[in-house]
Amino acid sequence: MKKRGVIFDFNGTLFWDTEYQESSWDEYLRHHNIELTESQKKEYIHGRNGEF
Repeated sequence: MKKRGVIFDFNGTLFWDTEYQESSWDEYLRHHNIELTESQKKEYIHGRNGEF
């Protein structure tokens, strides 16, 4: 089965969870041998809200 996307649902509404989200993404990327710079993570992973 080919993966087309991944969703990590950390809402940040009830608690500040940025460190957990970063850690989860880093673990996922390592597991799949994907290397992204911090600027690439900001562009491709963080801050997406559906307004493209």
